[in-house]
Amino acid sequence: MSHRVGVWGVMAAVVISGALAGCAETSAELDRLREQASEHVDDVRSQSEGLWEQAQGLSDQVQQAASAASKDASAAADSVSKALDAVEQGHADAQQQVDAARGAVEEAQARLEELAQQATPEELAQLEAERDRVAALLEQLKADVEAAQ
Repeated sequence: MSHRVGVWGVMAAVVISGALAGCAETSAELDRLREQASEHVDDVRSQSEGLWEQAQGLSDQVQQAASAASKDASAAADSVSKALDAVEQGHADAQQQVDAARGAVEEAQARLEELAQQATPEELAQLEAERDRVAALLEQLKADVEAAQ
């Protein structure tokens, strides 16, 4: 009887150590995804700061539109940060947070398009490049969050 208990104890220890190894791998993967998402958040925030700096040289009307676009991009970065927090906590609403971030970016892009109608061709090219970069960053973040789920 004690031999059976010993065998079952060893088997339980093997199963538990395997489960712990799986948890460690999942934790490492979440850490990697969190790092990637943090980099994306930093990039989005950097882009919103770049938009604000560009707006400084524009007319008052254009400057107001660029300011709104910059605020929308910052809101998108905040939504992405919330999505990152949700992923870290294992919440099912991470996708909703990513969708909210996407909505904020789409709003920022709409404002950039309004701004583009009032900008010079050089300013327009620069703003379009910034818009495309922000959109690409959010696409990558969405893919990372979906991979984490």
